[in-house]
Amino acid sequence: MAVCFIALPVLVILIPGIHQESPISDVLGRLYKLHPVGEGAAYNNSNAHHLVDDPQPVGQGVALNESNAHNLSDEQPGGQGVAHSNSNAHHPVDDPHPVGQGVALNESNAHLVDDPHAVGQGVALNESNAHNLSDVPHPVGQGVAHNDSNEHNLSDDGLFAPGFDEKSCLSRFQHRLYRKSERKPSAYLLSKLRSYEHLHRRCGLYTDPYNRTLTVIRSGEDVDDTTTGSITACKYLIWHPVNGLGNRMISLASTFLYALLTDRVLLADLTQDMADLFCEPFLGSPWILPLEFPLRNLARNGKLRFAHSAGKALKNSTLKVTPPDSPAKAPPFLFINLYQGKYADEPSSFYCDESQSFLRRVPCLSLLSDQYFVPSLFLIKSFKKEAIRLFPEKEAVYHHLVHYLMLPSNQAWELITRFYEANLAKADERIGLQVRVFEEQFIPILTDKILTCLQNQTHLPKIDNKKPKLSSSSSSPRNQTPTTTTTAVLITSLYPQFYQNLSTMYSNKQTVSGEVIKFYQPSHEGKQRFEDGEHNMKALVEIYLLSMCEKLVISADSTFGYAAQGLGANRAWILLRPGYGFRDSCVRDLSVEPCFQWPPPSRNCIGDRNNSGSSRHDDVTENVAYLKHCEDWKSGVKLVDVHEEL
Repeated sequence: MAVCFIALPVLVILIPGIHQESPISDVLGRLYKLHPVGEGAAYNNSNAHHLVDDPQPVGQGVALNESNAHNLSDEQPGGQGVAHSNSNAHHPVDDPHPVGQGVALNESNAHLVDDPHAVGQGVALNESNAHNLSDVPHPVGQGVAHNDSNEHNLSDDGLFAPGFDEKSCLSRFQHRLYRKSERKPSAYLLSKLRSYEHLHRRCGLYTDPYNRTLTVIRSGEDVDDTTTGSITACKYLIWHPVNGLGNRMISLASTFLYALLTDRVLLADLTQDMADLFCEPFLGSPWILPLEFPLRNLARNGKLRFAHSAGKALKNSTLKVTPPDSPAKAPPFLFINLYQGKYADEPSSFYCDESQSFLRRVPCLSLLSDQYFVPSLFLIKSFKKEAIRLFPEKEAVYHHLVHYLMLPSNQAWELITRFYEANLAKADERIGLQVRVFEEQFIPILTDKILTCLQNQTHLPKIDNKKPKLSSSSSSPRNQTPTTTTTAVLITSLYPQFYQNLSTMYSNKQTVSGEVIKFYQPSHEGKQRFEDGEHNMKALVEIYLLSMCEKLVISADSTFGYAAQGLGANRAWILLRPGYGFRDSCVRDLSVEPCFQWPPPSRNCIGDRNNSGSSRHDDVTENVAYLKHCEDWKSGVKLVDVHEEL
C-alpha cells in the first residue's frame, strides 16, 4: 500500500518534574517546555525540532524537541551502517551504528498532574507505612490495588533482596504496577542471587580482598594456585561498555550471568554517559568501577588490549591442556574481547571448557562485548547444568537479569511514568512500534511494511474510505461515546515520517471498527548520538515504554528492539528489512530472548574434536533443542523454551 509523505503537525507532550539535584535533569529541564496533552500541535522541523510555546489541545501524537537530545538506539554488528544527516549531530564514530529510538522528554518545570492517579479507573492503595507512592504516578485505567502495610515491594517474587529503601529506587517497587510478568524466577536463581550479594559485599570495593587484588594487578606478576588462595581469594569481572544502549544492556546482562557462573564480582565501567541511568543493584555494596581502578582504560587502549589479551594467552597450547587441579601460573589480569564476534583476537576457544579452566585462575578479567553471548554460555560443559538450574525457562534469562540488574534510576523512572500517564495510560490497548532505519532510501517501503504489519498482525483496524472524514470536533475525546475503544500506538524512531504518515491517515478518517487510534512519538532526532548522558537517559525511557505495551513490533537486527522485547517478556513481531528478498512485512519472533548475532563460527574445543583430530563445524542448533536460529539474523542464535532433563 502506497503511503504519501505528508508533514503532519506533531503533538507535544512533555514530562514534568525530574529531580532538581540531578545534573542531567537540570539540562533536560532547560531543553523542554511543558505542553498539555493534545490533539495535534504545531510542529516546527526546520531548525532542530523547535518546540512551540503555546499549549496544545488534547490529542493525537507526540513529538518532543531533541535539538540537543541524544537519541540512543542500538548498534548493530559490522556492515550494518547507516548514512545519517543531522545538522546538530555530535561527532561521528567509525563504527557503523543504526538509526534509532531515543526519547526526548520535557522535564523542566512541567506540571502535568498534581494527582498522579490522574484520570482514572481507580488506583486503590493502602500505605500504612507511608511509602509515599502518592507522589509517583500509577497506570491510569489499570485498576491497581495493592497493600503496602508491610510488603510494599511488588518485586518479582523475591528477585530482590529485602532491605532496600524504596525512595532510593522507586522502580524496584513500582515497575510491576505497569506491566506484570508471567515469568517467575526459579528458587535456585533466587538462592544464587542471595549468595552473589554476599560475595559482592565481602569482596566489593575497598574491602581487604579488593585492596589485595589491586596490589597483585599493579605488580603485574603472575600468580599460582597458592597465591590465588591467600592473596586473591576474591576474583573480579570488569564490564566495559561499547556502542549504544541496546547493545550495552544485553551485553551487561550476559556479563553478569558469566559472573554468576564463575563466582566473580561484577564491576561495571559505567562511564559518564551511563552514570545516572540505573539504581544500585546490590544492597550496601557499589558496583560502579572507580575512576582510579588501574584497568579502567584497558578496553580503550589497543596496545594494552593486545598485550594482555586472553585470546593470545589461550592460544598457548600448554595453558589449554593444563589439568584444572594442577598448580599453574596465571597472569594477574587478562582482557577478553567479544566485541561483534571479533574472534581473530578472541578465538572461539573462549567458549571451551579447557579455556575456562585456565581463566578461573586469573584474579581479574576485563571484558568487552556488545553482544548477547548468553546462548554460548549454555553450551560450555562446566556451565550447562548450572545455567539450566538457574533458568529452567530459557526465555526468562534476559528478562530476570535485566530487571534485577538494570532498574531505572529515579530520574529515569519519573520520565517513564509521567510519559505513560500523560499519553498511554487511558488507552484500552497499547501497541509499541520500534523503527530502525538502515538505509534512508527504504523509508517509503518500510512505511508500507509497517502499515501492513500493524493491520494484519496487531489487529490495528483499517481505515474505512467510505465513511466521511472526521471533523476536529467529532474526533475530540469529549465526543467519544463511553463504548469507544482507544488504541495508543507508541512510535520510536529517529525519523518523524512514520509518525507523520500514520497519524495523518488515522486522524483524518474513521476506522472500519469505529476504534479511535492515537499515535505518539517521543522523539525524532535523525541521527544516533554517542557518549552523551542525556541521550542514554532518553533511550532507557523509551526502551521501558516499549516494554509496557501489550503488543510490540520491532525492527529486524536491532538490539534496541531486543532489549525492549526481553524486558517486557513480550514476543514481538519483527519488521523485516526491505531490499533483502523478504516478501512478508513482518514475522513473529521465536522467543523473547535477544539474538546472539555473532556466535562463535565453529566449536574448536578439545572436547569437541572427533577421532581424526579435526574440529567439528556442526550447526549447534541441530544438537541443542533450546537453541534456534534467529528469524531476523539467520547466522545468529537465541534461546527458546524447551525443558530438558539434566
